[in-house]
Amino acid sequence: MVTIALLGAVGAVALGSIRSSGSLLSSSSQGVAREEGLLLALVSVQSNSTGSYAWVYDYGWVQGTLSAAYLDGGLVSWSSTCSGVLQPGKVCAISVPPDIHGEVSIVFGTKSLDYSV
Repeated sequence: MVTIALLGAVGAVALGSIRSSGSLLSSSSQGVAREEGLLLALVSVQSNSTGSYAWVYDYGWVQGTLSAAYLDGGLVSWSSTCSGVLQPGKVCAISVPPDIHGEVSIVFGTKSLDYSV
């Protein structure tokens, strides 16, 4: 009797441990999926007298928020057709001021796209 009761208690504790570790793994994998779910593609780049434009497409499953634009490592002002929020399956035009030349990096959280103007 005592052995059966002891094995039953150990089994209940083990089941609780398995459930909590499964929950931990699930929330961890969801976080990674969110981080990796922002998939960006640079569609086109064009410069003219009104600015330099980059069209960016989000082919992932989460939205991205444009947090900064850099020109040769220094911050530069930017504007966009999507108010800085790129939705999955959508294209957004991002512009930087005219008459600048160099390497532009646009940053969406932990991801960035680089292009030359």
